[in-house]
Amino acid sequence: MSAVLPLAIAAAFAGEPVSFRIHDHRDPIEVDEVTLVYIDGAHVGTFHLGPELEDAELTVTVPSADSHRYALCGRVTVRREDGGTITREVNGAGTLSDVANRDYDAVAAGDFTIFYLRDITKGRPPAPVGTEPRRGCQPNVASR
Repeated sequence: MSAVLPLAIAAAFAGEPVSFRIHDHRDPIEVDEVTLVYIDGAHVGTFHLGPELEDAELTVTVPSADSHRYALCGRVTVRREDGGTITREVNGAGTLSDVANRDYDAVAAGDFTIFYLRDITKGRPPAPVGTEPRRGCQPNVASR
């Protein structure tokens, strides 16, 4: 029985659920955005931003782990300087560490061609966020 107790205690702490938040904000030149969020390959939510919704937040609960892979997939339409619009694919991926009770911001860079998450948690040093040069979305994932 003494060997069972340590195993039971270890099992109780392995994979305990933890939660974190992802925030998305509409840039002034964005017309609209649809971004599907995947954590460890599972679809956990979708951001729909446009004139009627400027900001959104998604709370994600996952089993505790050293790291979690994320992917941001979808499309964003932005207004060009000449007044026209252009639609770009949202396709970014990376790894999150120490996610418990963190806040992440969904960021677009490179003229809306690079997408990633950034730790914006107040009162704590930023947790490591890895970004991957390869894209994280399957072809046509945004249209499913």
